[in-house]
Amino acid sequence: RLTGPDAYAQMSQRKSSVPVIFTSGHTDHTSVEPLLSQGALLLQKPYGPKVLAHKIRELLDEHRMNQPGMGRSLEQRLEQRRN
Repeated sequence: RLTGPDAYAQMSQRKSSVPVIFTSGHTDHTSVEPLLSQGALLLQKPYGPKVLAHKIRELLDEHRMNQPGMGRSLEQRLEQRRN
């Protein structure tokens, strides 16, 4: 049985920029703190669907902004393709 951080470590070996949200009902977050400094998010339980959706959007937006060429708007990317 893998912990969340262990599963993340295995996934990130295959793909280095895997966006991840850890969820926890515990107050001790020492096992995920190093991963939080690398861009992972922590969602404290309990949470509702709106909070989860907001965190997913936040993580995906941040991940997209860190991809080469993806920080630009759709219009900027289309303009670059035309030129």
